[in-house]
Amino acid sequence: MAVSLSGCWRRDAAHGGGKERGIRAVARRRRGLCGSAGFTLLELLVALCLSVITLSAVYVVYLSQQKTSLVQEAVAATQQNLRTAMYFLERDIRMAGCNPSGSAPAGIITASSSSLRFTMDVRGGEGDGLDNDHDGRVDEPDEFYDGDCLDADEDVAYSLGDSDGNGVSDLLRNGVPVAQNIEVMDLVYLRDDGGIAVLPEQIRYVEVSLVARTGQIDRDFTDTTNYVNQSGTVILAAPGDHFRRRSLSVRIKCRNTGS
Repeated sequence: MAVSLSGCWRRDAAHGGGKERGIRAVARRRRGLCGSAGFTLLELLVALCLSVITLSAVYVVYLSQQKTSLVQEAVAATQQNLRTAMYFLERDIRMAGCNPSGSAPAGIITASSSSLRFTMDVRGGEGDGLDNDHDGRVDEPDEFYDGDCLDADEDVAYSLGDSDGNGVSDLLRNGVPVAQNIEVMDLVYLRDDGGIAVLPEQIRYVEVSLVARTGQIDRDFTDTTNYVNQSGTVILAAPGDHFRRRSLSVRIKCRNTGS
């Protein structure tokens, strides 16, 4: 039986060619997979730079918002100190010289541009067993006075002093701090006709001007404001430092003093 060598060679050649084509196809697929799943070094560097820029911008915005929040909190605390200080001053100055019985030594004792002391008769008659208003009945609800100024809170003095040793003055009521960081208290005393009162017994109005400052500095801020009272007089020249300040000025009527 005759065997055709040429036919066998063709089959072997065809079989070998198929293997080569298969190997080349697998290699192409591998190259395709590697190209679609990976990034070049340049692409990674660009992505990293964009991420750093984005995070830096977010951090800057966060710092700015945090600083703004801290400044607002400090200013709000300063304004609250001012309102507290003025509340106590208004309440007590209005009652200065209160003397329902006509026999108590009530009135303004000392009055300077930065301090004030006065007395009033507003306590002691509620339970002393006496007929203080001479109407035949004792210890009535409206019989709060007792004819003297010796009871608690009947002798009141306001001044400034550094009560906590932080280098900033506070508003003191009988030596006890009632408002912190009150840098200036300016007092102007007026008669009933609006003129300057020379004697304590002439005082009918008290113009109170306060300047309070924050407890922390703000290095991005410089205070260049001249602070004045209601008359336009400078009570604190531009400090030029980095504290934020707020001021408040009120004219208080003394209901029980003046002539």
